[in-house]
Amino acid sequence: EKTLKELRVSQPRWTVAFDMSDEDQDTLINLDECGKAFKRILGSGSEMPHYRLKEIFDELDVLGKQKLDFRQFHKLAAELSQYMADNPKWAKEEEEKEEKEEKEKLQKRRERQKSDASDVFAILGIAKSKDIQEQEQKKNEAVNRAAAAKEMLKAAGQQVIEPSRHTGRRATDFGTVGRKEDPPEPVSPSAKLTCLTVNRKKSEKKRRATLDPSADLPKLHFSGYGQACFALRFSPDDLQLAGAYLDGGLRVFDVGKAQHQHTLNLSPRNAIRDDEDMEAAAEKAAMERGKRLTKRGTAMLNLRWLPAGRQTNIITTVDTAGTVGFWEVSRSGSVKILAEMPGDAEVDALSFSEGGDKLALGGQEKVVKIYDVGQIKSSKGRDMSPELVLGNSAATRGEKPGMHSLKIMSLRSVPMQPNIYLSGSMDRSVLIWDTRNGPSPVGWLFGVDISGDSMDISRDGYTLLVGSHRSLNPLQLFDLRMIKEADEESKQAGLSGQAFQSYQWSGEDNSEVQSNPSCMVFQAAWDSFDSTTICAAGEKNNQARIFERPKAGGPLRIISSVEGADRAFYSCTMSSDARSAAFGSSDGSVIISHVRIM
Repeated sequence: EKTLKELRVSQPRWTVAFDMSDEDQDTLINLDECGKAFKRILGSGSEMPHYRLKEIFDELDVLGKQKLDFRQFHKLAAELSQYMADNPKWAKEEEEKEEKEEKEKLQKRRERQKSDASDVFAILGIAKSKDIQEQEQKKNEAVNRAAAAKEMLKAAGQQVIEPSRHTGRRATDFGTVGRKEDPPEPVSPSAKLTCLTVNRKKSEKKRRATLDPSADLPKLHFSGYGQACFALRFSPDDLQLAGAYLDGGLRVFDVGKAQHQHTLNLSPRNAIRDDEDMEAAAEKAAMERGKRLTKRGTAMLNLRWLPAGRQTNIITTVDTAGTVGFWEVSRSGSVKILAEMPGDAEVDALSFSEGGDKLALGGQEKVVKIYDVGQIKSSKGRDMSPELVLGNSAATRGEKPGMHSLKIMSLRSVPMQPNIYLSGSMDRSVLIWDTRNGPSPVGWLFGVDISGDSMDISRDGYTLLVGSHRSLNPLQLFDLRMIKEADEESKQAGLSGQAFQSYQWSGEDNSEVQSNPSCMVFQAAWDSFDSTTICAAGEKNNQARIFERPKAGGPLRIISSVEGADRAFYSCTMSSDARSAAFGSSDGSVIISHVRIM
């Protein structure tokens, strides 16, 4: 047997390939480096049997070091070359092995998701209705049918492709050299889907960009969490879009370029950090876009941008752990963590005052807490206490409630009335709060079914839009002028009101019969320009729509509709100028629809 020196001299090309692949210069190479060395022997761009390579590598690695020396590599290269020469159909065998491995991985992933997946409805605290259970059963049946059809099409396609396949390999003293690999498919999120923009006047169809960040979330498929996008918000200048996700991620998109900019996660709770730690976490977040930085298991439920006129590009987020985060996100690419305020209970809703100096929070504790934004930023969120807590169970008298009986899902401050806040709860009520009137509500609105952040208020502060999680009258309007016109005696007695306008999912108004198909709304919003454009999204029919509300009254006009197929829509938002709407679905995709105003 030749000595190592003689062996290296007798195989100069193999020696060069080995030395070039030995990155740490320890005369040993691992499996990946073996593959690179063998490809150097075959020639750039050549195909090789990766599965057979690993099998031979494992056979030669008798000591389990996960590395081979030159003599072992020489045996591997010789055996692999002989294998390629003796098996002209090795490429097909590799494909079969790869397909088998992918099926096994997919099966394991499905089993893991089935056993460990977080229940979105459990996180939101929503009981599944009979309609939803039937929908889930239909979805499972459709998935099974689709899988069977896919296998049939794949088998048919293989029969068509196989006779005309040419490998294009040539024999060499090292085996065979395959043809060059096809260039990889583009993976840009904006290249995945295209949809349509609807012209308001002429219904002229244009292309629109669809952002699908599911490719940005590879770990979600394996961690047991869903990909649901729970909240979306345009920045005050409408140039950026932020989304809150079930995996705890905050994702920011550039609207004009239809590009994903950032993926950020709050750092672990109860960790002792100084300012340098916070900056380091921000830098790490910028460097690891698209990756989860932590595994707290907390879903990010909602977010808001700090209102224009204060400081631009500030996002505030809340999650199931009760943590409130302040993020500074620039369009140039830099991010900065300004504050992180820990909590003890789930926070589902938040709202800034019109001036942006106060922050209202609500959730599982069933009360509204008011904080000073300046103090949160200056203290980095440490040791904060609310200025005011709105909600007093002792104040409940007859029909007049003192606080919510179930968790708060939506909060809004009223424009032109800086002391007024509205809170919507799963207890089927909206309470009206005046911070000058103490912890008891001054009014309430009944007849709603709120299961998400589904309240919005017109720019003049006169009209409240509410989206309800039900089939009949899912969209309603309430008159808020009673608050401004009421005297103190009326407020003490309690103001109450009902919807003055109700709409079906078809746009019909004041109908006692639900439209078919219908949709159970999770979120609804309208523009802050003239409050005539409404967007809404939900489940059961799995649709998202943009409506136009005629100023003269009458039914809503559907100007755009997005079909979710087997995906429910959990979030939606309108840009302030009514030119764009965004919808977030249960699989994490985000669709931006541009509406031209003619």
